[in-house]
Formats: sequence, structure tokens, C-alpha cells
Amino acid sequence: MTTDKPDSEQLHSDALEGHYLPAAELWSRGCAGKPLNDSDVKKFISMARDRFYTFHLSVSHSRITGDGKKIDRLISGLARELSAAPGLSEQWFESEFSDSEFGSLVTAQVDQFGPDSQR
Repeated sequence: MTTDKPDSEQLHSDALEGHYLPAAELWSRGCAGKPLNDSDVKKFISMARDRFYTFHLSVSHSRITGDGKKIDRLISGLARELSAAPGLSEQWFESEFSDSEFGSLVTAQVDQFGPDSQR
């Protein structure tokens, strides 16, 4: 017997797609520095802080394992990301993460990118 009702797996998939696509769009718009409504600004700030916290954890782990080359790659990678994303860069400079030991190294590299860096 067939029914016209979608199965629960399809409903779950549709719900996830509806959840993640707006988040991806929000991230893209926020990183680009495009205008966001008040609710979306709060969400973007939370997402940006999650990104910075992930950086912090990765550097801490690499420091414990003594992987200096990985730390350099993490710093350089975030600096490049920030230089290409004015909205994300703005959040970086407003956060306490930029004042940390490794945050200052990221900031120095962002500044090396020249007048296109967002500060």
C-alpha cells in the first residue's frame, strides 16, 4: 500500500536542509559584512565566536603535542580567512580571542595583508 505522506526520514532530511541552508547563508552574508537583522547578527556573532574558539582549541592541542608547524598553519589560515571576510574580521577584532598570545600573531598576519585587511 502506498501513501502520499512523506516518510519520517524525508521529513527529517527536509528539516535539516531547512536548518542548515539558512545557517550557511547567514555565515556567508555575515562574513561578507552584508547587513543582517538584529536576530541574525546575534546568530552570526555566536557562529564567529565558535570559529575563534575552535582555532583556540586547535592551537592549544598543537602546542601540547609540540607541533609548531601546525600552529603556524593555523595562524596563517585564520589570518587569510579574516582578510577575505570583513564581517568575520570585525568580530575577531572585537573579541577577546584577538588579544590572546596566538591571537596577536593572527592579527599581525592580517595586518600584513595591507589596506584590504578589515580593522
